[in-house]
Amino acid sequence: MSKKRKKRKPAPSRWARPEERSENRPIRPTESDVLIDRYRKVDFGLLKPYSIVVRDPASPDLDIVYPAQRGLVMTLQLNPDGSMTILRQRPHSARDGLASWNNPRQLEGDYWLVMKEQFFGAVTFVPFIDGVIVVDKSAWITAKD
Repeated sequence: MSKKRKKRKPAPSRWARPEERSENRPIRPTESDVLIDRYRKVDFGLLKPYSIVVRDPASPDLDIVYPAQRGLVMTLQLNPDGSMTILRQRPHSARDGLASWNNPRQLEGDYWLVMKEQFFGAVTFVPFIDGVIVVDKSAWITAKD
């Protein structure tokens, strides 16, 4: 006589959609993006990139431009001329079901690179004006997370 196996439900995604999130459920730290620094005129110390926004960090309505979807990890390159290129995006996990792409995109205009030493920590906004990094650290904004 063979044993009947119970059907298991598929494991929930590691990164829940907003409608699946519970207010009481803790936020999981995410993997930071990757920064390839070819500019070498700025010392980022322990800061790692987490996203790119286009509005002033003091604004309550930050527009996160990249990554365009939650759950994606970007590979960024700070070019020798101080400009930024997104080389590729990939999902945190193959289980996330998100598509990756390897189509480099040169960023233009004014935006902020969001950087942190660790996921739960202070946020540093590094400005880019006309697509070029602002080297003067006094123009950078650091805020508690």
